[in-house]
Parts: sequence; C-alpha cells; structure tokens
Amino acid sequence: MATMTNCIFNGRTIGIDEAIEIKDSGSSAALDFRCTECNQHVRPHRSGGHAAAHF
Repeated sequence: MATMTNCIFNGRTIGIDEAIEIKDSGSSAALDFRCTECNQHVRPHRSGGHAAAHF
C-alpha cells in the first residue's frame, strides 16, 4: 500500500493536500508529479475507505 505523502512538482517538494488542490484546480496543462525517491511519475489519491491520502 502506498504511503508517500510528498512529491516533487515544478522543482519543489509539496504535500498531498497541495497536490490534490492543484489537481482539482482544473488546469488544462499536464500535471507532472514526481516521486521524491525515484523521480517516476506519481498521481495524488484522496483518502477513502481505509487508506489515507497518498501518492
């Protein structure tokens, strides 16, 4: 189960709450969230069920 709560966006580290706000802003630009460890593309997920918000 993923538990990462920070990522890299536009060259800076942001938290999951900010990432979800950015995603929800409706920007038509491609969102490039990256893993802080391996630099691979990640997607923000809201909390729900038994999982907390995470990438």
